[in-house]
Amino acid sequence: MEPARFSARFPPHPICVLLGLTLLSTLVDARLGLDTVYDVLKANGLPIGLLPKGVHDFTIDDESGWFRVRLDQACNAKFESEVHYDRNISGVLSYGRISNITGVEAQELFLWFPVKSIHVDIPSSGLIYFDVSVVFKQFSLSLRMTKCEEATCYLRG
Repeated sequence: MEPARFSARFPPHPICVLLGLTLLSTLVDARLGLDTVYDVLKANGLPIGLLPKGVHDFTIDDESGWFRVRLDQACNAKFESEVHYDRNISGVLSYGRISNITGVEAQELFLWFPVKSIHVDIPSSGLIYFDVSVVFKQFSLSLRMTKCEEATCYLRG
């Protein structure tokens, strides 16, 4: 007597298909969620130190480059001069540049000026420029990365 054979030629149960698609969707979403704002900055030729630690939320529109960052709290970072980060920062990201920035100010003498854009002119030059309305502030690319990673957030008073 031969053992009974079962054929697996029947269509899968709809619940199994739905469960499989849900699992696949979750895995894809988890992979996309691995990118941090710092990964995105680096992929766009910008130093990860442009933003201080403490990013609470980050969104970006891949089509337009528009992004929004929310920090745990507003803070200042000391570089060659002081830079203030509001709790909410937004702008348009493209390779080597952030334009239409809101939420970032740089100090010049005793005055605070809004930063309009940030760009790396030639990556090999090691310089990064902040357009602060009245002048372009020039910083060392390597200095910004080191200092900003060490910056702690505190309230501007």
